[in-house]
Amino acid sequence: MIRKAAILIIGVAALLLIAGAPDVRASQPFNPTFDILSVSPPTLGSNGDVSHQLTVPAGDHLPAIETISVPAGWDIAADGAVPDDDIVGSGSLLSVDEGCDSDIDQFTFDILDKPKDDPEDKAHWEAALNAVVIFDFTITGSAASGHTIQTLMFTDPAVQGAYCAPMNLIVTHTGVSIPGSADVFTNPTVQGLYTWSATYTPGPFPAPHPDFTPPSDTVAIGPDGDADGTPDFVDNCPSVYNPIQQDFDGDNVGDDCDTDIDGDDWLNTTEDFVGTGNFKPCAFDSTADNEFDDGYPPDMNDSMSITGADLSKVAAIIGVSSSDPGYSQRQDLTADLQITGADISRVAAVIGSSC
Repeated sequence: MIRKAAILIIGVAALLLIAGAPDVRASQPFNPTFDILSVSPPTLGSNGDVSHQLTVPAGDHLPAIETISVPAGWDIAADGAVPDDDIVGSGSLLSVDEGCDSDIDQFTFDILDKPKDDPEDKAHWEAALNAVVIFDFTITGSAASGHTIQTLMFTDPAVQGAYCAPMNLIVTHTGVSIPGSADVFTNPTVQGLYTWSATYTPGPFPAPHPDFTPPSDTVAIGPDGDADGTPDFVDNCPSVYNPIQQDFDGDNVGDDCDTDIDGDDWLNTTEDFVGTGNFKPCAFDSTADNEFDDGYPPDMNDSMSITGADLSKVAAIIGVSSSDPGYSQRQDLTADLQITGADISRVAAVIGSSC
């Protein structure tokens, strides 16, 4: 539901363009992006802080209206459940061109709970970026049907033309208000993937383009045993704290719990022993032994392929143990402190292959 004030502005401005010259603003692009950055904590039924990001490239229109569709399952507190003027969120406008002079500015702000203007609304929030730029949030819907958070952004005629893209905005809706400690956002109670989406109306009014809906974003909600911010059912290391979820070899096992980080079929412990790199599934180039550490255990001469030359390097010291002169951990591929037929077999098993 677009607020009545916004509708009035659109209507008046549209009349001014009737029978006028073509609106050259239509050639200006409008391609905002929308991302859910985090829900913290993401556990079932908790009061999670929800952070989302809006980005608008330089040269694009700024959004006049943002309409976020919150999936069913989330609950948002109704008017009166949160004390007026309690903080229910915050924002960081990391970049915007105030004055449209290519001088990038930044703003931070709090989002405050306010009495609702329309009895059909569920709640009303407000944020003042400065004395003239006010973001107005209207919340409608229910946990059963899903909510809509509609934000009037750059709609005021007094500021239209005074702000230009690029724009990078991060907004966090708090799970619990400050200082009243009232529940504001409550996570779903059913584990699953939940899709959030947003639609944007470009400014200034009348809108020079149709509304634009960027790709949606998906959020996982469920038990989080290691408290790293990623629910267990999508966590690539469910029992190890790894908030970054780094997965070097793309095998869906996070580096912090992957026994073979680079996916070269050699255990990290073996690579640590022989001196090759856990993040290097192959040599960096074909110059022998010039890397800080080698890439692939059976590739003894860094030729990027396994040949008889690699086999010969192991065979040359067969029968030697760690207490003997000439022993080399680099050729001890079984990490048992002696060079045996087992080490030769490990090279022979991949001879002819390339890394």
